[in-house]
Amino acid sequence: MARRGVTRALAVAVATLTVTAWAWNAGLLDGLERLCQDSWHVLAGKRREPLHAVVVAIDDEALERFAATPLVFWGPVYARAAERLRQAGARCVALDALLAVTPADWLSTLETPPEALLDHDLPFLQTLGSGFVILAAQLARTPAGFAARLPAREYLEALPSARDHVGLTFFPRDPDKVVRRFVRALPDAQAGPGWQTLAALGAARLAPPLGNAPDADPLAARPIDFTGPPGTIPRVSLARFAGNEPPSEADVALVRGRVALVGADFEGSGDRQPTPYSLATLFGGARDMTGVEVHANIVETLAGAGPLKLPPAWVAVACWLPLLTLISWRAEHSSPLHAAGACLLAAACAWGAGFGLFLAGWLVPVSGAVAGPALAWAAAGSLRLRRTERDRARVRRIFGRYVSAEALEHILKDGGEPRLGGDPVEITVLFSDIRDFTTLSERLDAPELVELLNAWFELACEAVQRHGGMIDKFIGDAVMGVFGTPVPAEDHARRAVAAALALEEAAREMDAWVARRFPDLGPGAFRVGVGLHAGEAVAGNIGSSTRMEFTVIGDTVNTASRIEGLCKTMGATVLASEAVTRAAGPGLVTGRSETLPVKGKVRPVRVFAVLGLEDSKETS
Repeated sequence: MARRGVTRALAVAVATLTVTAWAWNAGLLDGLERLCQDSWHVLAGKRREPLHAVVVAIDDEALERFAATPLVFWGPVYARAAERLRQAGARCVALDALLAVTPADWLSTLETPPEALLDHDLPFLQTLGSGFVILAAQLARTPAGFAARLPAREYLEALPSARDHVGLTFFPRDPDKVVRRFVRALPDAQAGPGWQTLAALGAARLAPPLGNAPDADPLAARPIDFTGPPGTIPRVSLARFAGNEPPSEADVALVRGRVALVGADFEGSGDRQPTPYSLATLFGGARDMTGVEVHANIVETLAGAGPLKLPPAWVAVACWLPLLTLISWRAEHSSPLHAAGACLLAAACAWGAGFGLFLAGWLVPVSGAVAGPALAWAAAGSLRLRRTERDRARVRRIFGRYVSAEALEHILKDGGEPRLGGDPVEITVLFSDIRDFTTLSERLDAPELVELLNAWFELACEAVQRHGGMIDKFIGDAVMGVFGTPVPAEDHARRAVAAALALEEAAREMDAWVARRFPDLGPGAFRVGVGLHAGEAVAGNIGSSTRMEFTVIGDTVNTASRIEGLCKTMGATVLASEAVTRAAGPGLVTGRSETLPVKGKVRPVRVFAVLGLEDSKETS
């Protein structure tokens, strides 16, 4: 049985695994997967110290410092900041702002532009020519699809190479619009990989550019290995490097050896990106991350140990199987409530294991292991329900032949496992056998005798069960019926008397059938005797752990059998003990009464011939 249970649990687990793997592969579990991964990010907090990127923020301090200068004329500001960042030891400057308009372009819109301002951007153009600055480009939707929206032509012509000094500020977004992944380049309609991203160009300036293996697919979207929630990347104001006074030693040390990403970081900039840490806003935690800090995290990902490692899909799916097997087995051998608790615990353990691996640098899919237990619980529960209904049907089919419908429903409702032993109960026992059965046996062959017994037992069982009795057993030609168990009944004696009178009527019907079926026997060949006694007995399962039966034992049973044997002596069809006549209540019609010795008992027993029962509908 144990082996069968394990096999069944394994089969459910494999089926569940198949469905879960299909749902995961079809993307149906992507939402749950993202939720798990986002919660890992939030719970982990700051994961490591950033070493390769720094945010040079266009913040409120910078806006206030250069408030008199419109942003379109900030070329000299950027040039001065870039030169000081170079002197401080920064690897490069990546400007996360699309410079689509030059001062000359803007001035050309005036009717009489000031000639002195036409060369306003000359320092910035010279800085761009040094190759130290990377400019930003954006994706723009066109009738043909998407195209790169590049910086102003004057800026592009100043760069040593547009392909190596212009990077896209592009983030792939998941269906929920959250930024979790990055690409190093986007495809070009003309030839192979086209424009690289701003972060990829910045990371390439580091020495050595770890994470930029030449065989890595630059078009593949990979998870960003965030260093921590918003604010984790070091930050310094642009005003510290673009002002008239030189930067402090602390600011210089902060940018040395890093990629300096210049970008907006002030309220109202609109450059805020939802990231996994945005999940914390539901609980009053971290807010969205600035776009420039997302770029900085991508630089850290590329220049560090590389993106979070992803195991092969089959490895992740295979790891779900033991968990699903355990849950299937648990669902099979415990209550639905306990199994549901086990499912929640299993889902929590799967989430916890994934969190531990995440801290170790592995992004392992766990949505199947989180959702799978619920599916396994439902599948195992459905099978158990089906098996329970099948068992109930079997109980109905088997025990329905022996007990009344009322008793059968009581057994099914109880639902407990049978156990050896019993309990004392107040009952009435009915014994009935066929008079002169030995003579009938001699005059009929075996098949005919079996036919006769089956015909009689059909009528006898119907009579006993109709009045709420249980057919305890057949003993040769005798029938033993019990009233008052397994369903307790206060009127068990009255029910037994009604059943005995019904047996008497059934015997007359049977005698007519015997006369027709076996003419040689003649009329009056079939007669029965019925004995009744009420008292205490023990009702329960008697036998061994491998073979048991529900029955009643005790002196009450033995006495009822002996009283039945007195029917021939008394010349009566139905005999009842004094205990039965007292318990049967009013309306019992009795005839001859005698006190007779009974085999196995010291004291004689007073018995009554039962002739009828008024208002017998009370017992039906």
